[in-house]
Amino acid sequence: MIIFSCFMLGLRTKKCRFLRVDELENLFSCMTVLEKEISYSLCEIEPAMKKLIEYSIYTNKEIFTGVQKKLELSEGKPLSQIWRDVVNECRSSGCYLKEDIEVINQFGNVLGSGDVDTQIKNIDIFKTKLKEKIESAKQTAEKTGNLSFKIGLYAGIGLVIFII
Repeated sequence: MIIFSCFMLGLRTKKCRFLRVDELENLFSCMTVLEKEISYSLCEIEPAMKKLIEYSIYTNKEIFTGVQKKLELSEGKPLSQIWRDVVNECRSSGCYLKEDIEVINQFGNVLGSGDVDTQIKNIDIFKTKLKEKIESAKQTAEKTGNLSFKIGLYAGIGLVIFII
């Protein structure tokens, strides 16, 4: 039972490292969709969020859904505050690291502010930061993904030997 528990913990850690890459890549794709929505249709943020929900996965879907719902019930809250609140609520459900959440919240601070050109520039800046995060996440997943899996297995075997 101990070996199995440690093995599963290592397996979950490995999965989460690779899932983080998927979530970051999906967020990058969603920003491309948002950029197109803003530049071509000159639409408001609320309809754009509905479009992003269609393209998003996992934690990103939770974030965009939460923002869209809270925009409907905004009660005068600024978009940046709504974004930050939703991102912080969804923080524990995904595999984003603290540093990822900080970058996502920084983007939320400028989301919807300024004219179309300013918003597109802000999205481009965010996409550049996301590219860096994606590369870093890929390297981390490749280096430590299998390592955490093996450490979990060996820790379980070690605990059993220690207990015996």
